[in-house]
Amino acid sequence: MPSGIPVIPDLNYGSTTLDLLAVLRKQISYDGDDRQEYIGFTMYPGDVSDQPVWMIYKLLYDGSSENITDQLIPLQGIGFKYNWDDRATLF
Repeated sequence: MPSGIPVIPDLNYGSTTLDLLAVLRKQISYDGDDRQEYIGFTMYPGDVSDQPVWMIYKLLYDGSSENITDQLIPLQGIGFKYNWDDRATLF
């Protein structure tokens, strides 16, 4: 795991909710048909693709291969506990 705790800026600004996507780094992997296949989020900067600090989703498409029909979470549940490099083995 990377050293140090990531600092999350105060994005509340009087709101009662925190927009987590504003502070997370997003990574996308594409399949052979150039469609988004995996989407991952982490709070850590830099090259941490081999560290267990990612929340990862897998996208499924309909028969036309154009419309997303489902978004899967890993078999072990949701959380910032997966390696981006291992994403294909999680589902």
